[in-house]
Amino acid sequence: MIPSRYEAQTPRPSVLRAITHDRDEFDILLDLDNLTNGRVTSGRGVTSQPYEQMVLAAFEHAGNNRFNEPVPGHGAWYAADELVTCVYEVAHHFKARAIDEGLTDTPHVTEYTVYECDAQDTFYDAMKDPDYLGHLAVDPDSYTYSQPLGEEVRDQNRAGIVYESVRSPDAGKICVVFLQPWAVRSVGRTSQVYLLWDPAQQAAVASRMPPSPDVLQQ
Repeated sequence: MIPSRYEAQTPRPSVLRAITHDRDEFDILLDLDNLTNGRVTSGRGVTSQPYEQMVLAAFEHAGNNRFNEPVPGHGAWYAADELVTCVYEVAHHFKARAIDEGLTDTPHVTEYTVYECDAQDTFYDAMKDPDYLGHLAVDPDSYTYSQPLGEEVRDQNRAGIVYESVRSPDAGKICVVFLQPWAVRSVGRTSQVYLLWDPAQQAAVASRMPPSPDVLQQ
């Protein structure tokens, strides 16, 4: 889930744009082009893949997240095996941002675009790392151990890390962090999710439909 406003700021690849302006047709044409793209078939980079600019932006603009340090070029692509798990993860940070920016008394909404991708490489399994689990049990909001672990996995040129969701109320929900751009393959744009901050509940409420204007004017 990525805020939809970034899609407008990050243009899609211009190759083949002159042939069609339909997004679905454009993705099909890019897939056909990839069949003869030596850089893609050799597994290097994400050149000419649909939404490659969104992927590369996620790595270049690094936030202070669980498995990556907030250093330009050290970003990551975070995902989960179920959309509902993504919603819980993103809603947690949505709430934290509302509190930090003093926006808890006013309803506001952010539209997110949902992307899917393949995870076919070898990932480090943090669920079998006793040191990681020990630090997590002490403070789930601390990245003291997890960020250096992520940088170590990145330096080893491994695809990323698989770990259990920290924010989902249900146990056993799986998340994946891709630490290499080349590992994010077959990206597709699927749908929109809206997170509405509800001052009465002091919580973020997820919806597939945008809230009505009267809700935001409360």
